[in-house]
Amino acid sequence: MKKLQLTLICFFLTTVLVIAQTNVEKTLVKSFNLKGNTQVTLNLEGDIEVKERAGEIMRVQMLIGVAGSDAMLKSLITAGRYNLELKEGENGLTVSSPALARKITVRGKSLTENVSYVVYVPEDVTVSYGGEAASDLAKPAEAAAF
Repeated sequence: MKKLQLTLICFFLTTVLVIAQTNVEKTLVKSFNLKGNTQVTLNLEGDIEVKERAGEIMRVQMLIGVAGSDAMLKSLITAGRYNLELKEGENGLTVSSPALARKITVRGKSLTENVSYVVYVPEDVTVSYGGEAASDLAKPAEAAAF
């Protein structure tokens, strides 16, 4: 009987540990008033998809995935880890997430997180990221002649 109880306790603890280390995802949305600016640079790490939309507001949708618990992700969001900033510069506006540059460790291991973005911009706005304009990235690459 004691063997059965010990086996059940071990099974329960293993199940709890596996559930605690699952991936959780949240979607955050931030809107920016571009105030007539037509040039935006995205200084963001991760996958970025740019789509056009009507209106004067730019909307950034962040999909955040973290290896951990829902409570941990909520506390990171509350602490401002995923806040986006809009700054005006010489070449237009720049969107960045400075808090993502800091490394986070959980129980001695680096936090595993995946952040991707879908950016909805007005039709007359040019978006650049990764050193290229978004309109250039949408064009198919030409085959090199050998």
